[in-house]
Amino acid sequence: MALIYTELERKTLRYGGYRIIGRFDDADPSGNYTKTTRFIVPSPVPTEASVTAKVTDVASNLEYDLNPLNSFNLGNGNEKAIIGTIVTTTRADPSVNVAGLVDAIDTTHPNMLWKPDKFLHKTRVYLDDETGISHTFDEYKQYLIDHKFRGVD
Repeated sequence: MALIYTELERKTLRYGGYRIIGRFDDADPSGNYTKTTRFIVPSPVPTEASVTAKVTDVASNLEYDLNPLNSFNLGNGNEKAIIGTIVTTTRADPSVNVAGLVDAIDTTHPNMLWKPDKFLHKTRVYLDDETGISHTFDEYKQYLIDHKFRGVD
């Protein structure tokens, strides 16, 4: 997802820097994402380059937050590493099937509490529930390729 930034307000702080209120909108016209946020550019003499860097950083964090699989949690603490394995395997070979993903999970994380096929199923169900869309396996793989993941991107 690409975000378009629009600056709504900029105030100079007493001791230097700016307090900025900006809006991030989905670049896709059919998208429905809009987030208004405020952030501070701390610098005694802020430049436009520092403002642009801060906007890029905020937009990047928002893109991570938009992906529900970044907050997937079963309670045993290693979910992000396993999701990272699923993402990197899918990106390395987009034609991988369920058995290939299960094998990659089992090889990389041999002592999982969850069975790899059950874990893969739970991530797909969680994504379907969070997005409100029922994904086929190919759509699920495309989602993994297209979106940002913490620890991978």
